[in-house]
Parts: sequence; structure tokens; C-alpha cells
Amino acid sequence: IIGLLLLFFSETGEAFLFGSAVFPHYIWIILGAGFLYFAYWQVRSLAKGKTGRKTLTFALVVTWGFALAVTVILLIPAFPFAANGRLIFVIGDICTILLGTYYFSIIRDIHDNGKADSGDTGDN
Repeated sequence: IIGLLLLFFSETGEAFLFGSAVFPHYIWIILGAGFLYFAYWQVRSLAKGKTGRKTLTFALVVTWGFALAVTVILLIPAFPFAANGRLIFVIGDICTILLGTYYFSIIRDIHDNGKADSGDTGDN
């Protein structure tokens, strides 16, 4: 949803978040395409059954890297956020941190052979 919003409603979203134009239009297009590609990659990996440790670790790094970048943007007053824009960024940052924490918990439950722990020892 975020990717589609950034692609098709970037001017409206920018006015809502910042109150004025902050970035050139192509930056919003690149960000929107990045969000869409990451979502596509996640769905494709899940559909192909490739949700092993390496895939989840990559997703964790991307998610927490994005959350770190958003946190830095919020802490350093480099952008003229509108009040509602700052609130949306904080909510999005919290959701992204929680998503990364979810990935981390799944990674911890995966054995070295790459399969999730189901409590089965394999001695059946």
C-alpha cells in the first residue's frame, strides 16, 4: 500500500507529510518502487517455500535498516515535518520495528537445517 501511495499520490502525500515539496518526484517513484519490490520479493519467497534463515535474515536487515533510517530522520530535524506527518512516520517506524522483531523471532525458531521448529525431533 505504501509503495502504491508513493508511486501514484506522491505530491498529495508530500503535502500531507511535510506541508510542501521536499524531494523531487523521481525520489518518490524510486521509494515507491522499492517498497513494491520488497513486498513482491517477500510474497515470492513465501510462495516458493524459500523462507529459510538466509531469506529471513535479509528481510530482517532490510526492515531494521529502514527503521533505523526513519528513526534518524525523525531525530535529526532535517525535514520540515507537518504534525500529522511526524505522527505517521512514528507509527510507521514502530510498525517496522515490530515487523523486524517478528522476523527475528522466526529466525530464532529455525534450526540449522533451515526448517522451522515444530517440536518434532524427527524420530518418528
